[in-house]
Amino acid sequence: MKKAIAFLAFATALTLSIGCGDGKVVQFNELQKRGDVYVVPETQKPYSGKFITTYYGNVVREAGALKNGKLHGEITTYRENGSIDNVITFANGVLNGKRESYHENGKLMRVGHYKDGNPDGKWEKYDKNGQLIWTIPYENGIAVVERGSFSDQRDGKTYKTVKIGSQTWMAENLNYDANGSKCYKNEESNCQKYGRLYDWNTAMTSCPSGWHLPSSSEWEVLVEIADGYNVAGKKLKAKSGWNWNDGGVSGNGTDEFGFSALPGGGYYKEWARFIDVGNHGYWWRATKDPNNLYNFRMDKDGSTRTYYQSGSNLYSVRCLQD
Repeated sequence: MKKAIAFLAFATALTLSIGCGDGKVVQFNELQKRGDVYVVPETQKPYSGKFITTYYGNVVREAGALKNGKLHGEITTYRENGSIDNVITFANGVLNGKRESYHENGKLMRVGHYKDGNPDGKWEKYDKNGQLIWTIPYENGIAVVERGSFSDQRDGKTYKTVKIGSQTWMAENLNYDANGSKCYKNEESNCQKYGRLYDWNTAMTSCPSGWHLPSSSEWEVLVEIADGYNVAGKKLKAKSGWNWNDGGVSGNGTDEFGFSALPGGGYYKEWARFIDVGNHGYWWRATKDPNNLYNFRMDKDGSTRTYYQSGSNLYSVRCLQD
């Protein structure tokens, strides 16, 4: 809470400084961008000094500084209630240094470092009570994950596995021939590549002993580790196999965490139709409420989403270790 109190005094000081017109602090939206440099409109020279952005013109949302027109030093973002949201460090416009995020109660939520624009060293996430949730180490911008394998005793199939934070996932879609499951277009080669497709009831019970269908909250932990719904798909998708290409931008991912998601498509039972292989991936989420079913979807553009679904449709399954 000390950070929130400090912010209130800081916000007042900034407001007074702006009111004095001494030029030491500017509203960020008053600057103009020329290429990757922010300039003073009147002189067209790169701006060096402090800046803020505000909510509704009078509550500080972001505060920091630029050097020669580029973000430099600590940039702090605030919630509307005055609590600190993030502290991010730049050097000449590039992420370089610590990154911290805070819960509304003032406790640290996430902490890590960047080096030359890439995550580096140990990154950690904490809950609102200060308890550690997960740790991810990085080397040269690459997440260091534990890779392994698992053999399903039911049919002898072996799956790659990957430990991401505290979660151990199968790094491939389930390919267990449960009753009612299908290969895309009923072709065995698609099962070998994408795994089988399952309706919700079957998906809930198809993971091998010691593994389970992940819940919404378990999927969300994975998404949060991969930096949120807007970019997680890009980081979790395989480096090849995504067909979409728009304006020269590939639909393939970076596979930063070894999750290796592939676009296995799905099957709409009502239409008796297979859809979207090569373009979209859909995975069932576990729930105790059969009337409130959602899948987890990775889109061709790199985003991730959740959608309400009929339990009779068939989608992929990723199993999570108990």
